[in-house]
Amino acid sequence: MMAVVSALLRRWKILTAFIAGIFVQNFLLLVYYVPLSPDVITPSLGKNLKDWKNLHSNVPKDSKSIILNIVVDNIGSCPDNCVFVHKFLPPWLQFRYIVFSNKKNDLSLSRSNNDTDTAQHYHHGLTKAMENNYGHVLVVARYHVVEIAHWAQHYRETHSNKVSVGMFLMGDEELLRHNILVDANLYTNFDYVLRNYFFNATQIGDIPLRFLGNATCGTSLPLPSASGPKWGLHWVFLQPHEPHALLDRPVQSIEPAHTRPKNCTFIGWIGGNRLSKEDRAQVRKLSFRTFSDLHCDVALAGAFGTNKYNHSKLWYLNNDLAQSKIGFNPRGVHPECHRLPEMLKLGTVPAMTEQEYMQYTFEPIPGIVKTSWIEVFSTMRYYLNQKGMNELSALSFKSAMWMDKLEECIKSDMNVVLTGAFGLRPESSSKSKSNTVE
Repeated sequence: MMAVVSALLRRWKILTAFIAGIFVQNFLLLVYYVPLSPDVITPSLGKNLKDWKNLHSNVPKDSKSIILNIVVDNIGSCPDNCVFVHKFLPPWLQFRYIVFSNKKNDLSLSRSNNDTDTAQHYHHGLTKAMENNYGHVLVVARYHVVEIAHWAQHYRETHSNKVSVGMFLMGDEELLRHNILVDANLYTNFDYVLRNYFFNATQIGDIPLRFLGNATCGTSLPLPSASGPKWGLHWVFLQPHEPHALLDRPVQSIEPAHTRPKNCTFIGWIGGNRLSKEDRAQVRKLSFRTFSDLHCDVALAGAFGTNKYNHSKLWYLNNDLAQSKIGFNPRGVHPECHRLPEMLKLGTVPAMTEQEYMQYTFEPIPGIVKTSWIEVFSTMRYYLNQKGMNELSALSFKSAMWMDKLEECIKSDMNVVLTGAFGLRPESSSKSKSNTVE
């Protein structure tokens, strides 16, 4: 009996000691733990965070009852790879996603003698998607933009122009190059238009092309616009090819370049047009011959969206990009490529040749940017030398900061566009100054 009591007492002492230890530990955390402010990490980063993190904090009056219907088409790589548009929206805005059918047999219905002039004759898929919904609309689509533009005009007129219709044209390069909406004079059917891929502003007719983010963080034309969509035609910097949690990490968590195991990498598609094939072949040739001492890992895959070993997206982002100091960014079918924002977000320093679209961003894109690949590789050799490693780490951190700031600047610009399109602020009487991208 005494042995049992003794054993129970020993266990009780152990338990009370354990509880006391937890209590003391939490007490010390409460007393001594002080969260680090951004200024503690680095003074410059802390200052910049204060400058741009509250750009879009002002909530417009009468905005609580507004819900934006983000209507996404169901063909191509949509809807799954197109729904990240909400990342550009200001935080005060409530929204819902609706998927609509954008196939050819959904574009319109035949009209009988007894039919009234309803929106379903312009795009049955959009009409059906919105039949139980009401309010402002942002259409996210790649194809059949003419039919969507006709539907947008009719939808606005049906609701006495009290609701807005915007368009996020996520079209492929060929679609944008042909400028279908310009030829048909249909851009004005929308209150505002967002579009991927930069083309020279002279190809947009008389409509000024703006870089989304410049109104807040750079220089831009005033809104509302004197021509084209009232609240602007905006070029949007490409986002990563697919959303992934690894790309949403804080800037402060980026691993310094000098501690990464790989010097330089490129894993990409061997296909595309003549210019993209030549560009990528040159990168591969210089890596394996003239600059083989840099020990770059370059592999060309047989299909778009795959990598050297056909591994997962996590493997590609983490093992191929995030563990490399420098990443090559040769052109694709278009000079802009989804690989660039992926590298910037991960702090992998982009190495690339100069392209026209780089002239119009709110700040120069951080990276190794030269007129030729020979110059790019020569500069890489300097950075990868022990003397240039600290500069490379600083450039890596600057790359991640640039992309983070751009996203905040875009949200702030969208705040201006949407408050104007929704009629939540007085219109400005100022007019556009030029037709150049600003």
